[in-house]
Amino acid sequence: NNYDLLYKNECQNWRNKINKAKRTAGFPADQLEEMLTAFEAFKKEALKRKKAVKEKTASPKEFTDWLYQQSNIIINLSVY
Repeated sequence: NNYDLLYKNECQNWRNKINKAKRTAGFPADQLEEMLTAFEAFKKEALKRKKAVKEKTASPKEFTDWLYQQSNIIINLSVY
């Protein structure tokens, strides 16, 4: 299903940004910690929302719309 693939792609996007930050010399440790904390919160909320789609209490469109909004969080946190 499309929303599951989109979720996996978004998780990889977050991981890529976090790994890039880890490799960046001088990247602030507190900012990296904030990225990791945000990623954990993102995954927890995403799994809850994904489950709601599977149980038909939410639509796939609601989930994908929410996923698109989450991209901005990691983008903003990765600015150095």
